[in-house]
Amino acid sequence: MKKILSISALLLITISLISCSLTGSGKPEVTNFTGILTEQTPDDSYTGSHLLLDDAGKVITPLRSLTINLSNSEYLDNKVQILGKLNTADNVFEVTGLSVLEVVDKNKVKHELTEYKNMDLGFRLKYYSDWKVTEGGNIVTFTAPGEEGSSPDEIVITQSPFLYEAPVATEPVTPTVNDVDVNEQALKAYAEENNYSTTLKLIGPDRMNALEIDTPVKMTTLYVTDYFVYRNSYVYNLRFTPSATNPTVENKNIFNEMLSEFQFLPFGSGSTTTVTPDATTSSDTTTLDTTTPSDKGSTSTDTEIFTIDSSDTSSFESALYHFSAKYPADWYYSGTKGVETDIAHHYAFSDNAETESELIGLDIMKNGKPAGQPDAQTSGDTYTVYATVDGQTYKISGKKEYKNFIDTMAKSITPIQNSEIQ
Repeated sequence: MKKILSISALLLITISLISCSLTGSGKPEVTNFTGILTEQTPDDSYTGSHLLLDDAGKVITPLRSLTINLSNSEYLDNKVQILGKLNTADNVFEVTGLSVLEVVDKNKVKHELTEYKNMDLGFRLKYYSDWKVTEGGNIVTFTAPGEEGSSPDEIVITQSPFLYEAPVATEPVTPTVNDVDVNEQALKAYAEENNYSTTLKLIGPDRMNALEIDTPVKMTTLYVTDYFVYRNSYVYNLRFTPSATNPTVENKNIFNEMLSEFQFLPFGSGSTTTVTPDATTSSDTTTLDTTTPSDKGSTSTDTEIFTIDSSDTSSFESALYHFSAKYPADWYYSGTKGVETDIAHHYAFSDNAETESELIGLDIMKNGKPAGQPDAQTSGDTYTVYATVDGQTYKISGKKEYKNFIDTMAKSITPIQNSEIQ
């Protein structure tokens, strides 16, 4: 039976929230309250992704968060304090802060998170060290620990070809569809081809569009959960299959954690750029000629310049604009359609998941470098570089203390031919 949250219950939620107004800050009202954090089930009728329960097991409010992984095993099923605000549009409490007040399940097994990276299939994620990993061709299987002879919970990641070409717009001439739109269109086409209903979610640190499918297991109350992600003519299927004999909620939560860590990498050794955060053979700093025409003959007086190490770089690829570039491995990035007339697309890079904390911006220029602009210049606290690669001009800018980061990014921009990304 589906659970229905009554209007009176929602009113009670709103009244019972402990408000901490940030007077004069211009920020929205912040609230906090406590309860048991649980995950929603496929057969409930709540909007959001999680629920907060009182000690009697009654629903306080549905929850969601774009910045915190609520399915983390350290939080789930424990008594927590929630910080955030109620979205009155759909009556879901949006969580921006969380702390554990009491560990309810004291028998939880502690695991060690470790990174898995597959350059042939082009992805990485984190999993728990007591799980078994099996690789074979285009399939990687993560098997939960279990008793000998049993069929434990299983997570399988499969890469399959899926050819998709985005419709070509007749006007305007410049691209108007960003990378996220292309991925979303491809997933919808994939869903239509396979007769799936379209339910899109965002997964991974890059907030990628993913098609979510829950399929009931016959004669049980269990569900097989699939996520499909599109990337450059491939569809990746991330599937959680519960054990037929001993399914556990904790392993489903681990699957959600792995989804939150799933991130694409450049393909194989033939890729123009490589990701080497675990490299032990070299600790040399990236050696790039960062001298630009405007730098020659001048001496820097900056007292603090951040450097980027070759063992700490990652790469991202733009399917729409066909290029890749390096950025610090522990940073985040996001892309949006350009809002200025001369910018087709904007990428924001930061050491924080919050987009408002952008440290370096990369712009795809529509009409090349503006007339009269030097290749590189420092203006006040901002350092800007223009790089033209294979006929496309890129503008990279940020605070001047990140000059080395910006130069490294500019010089690492590499065009990707269609044959390389399909």
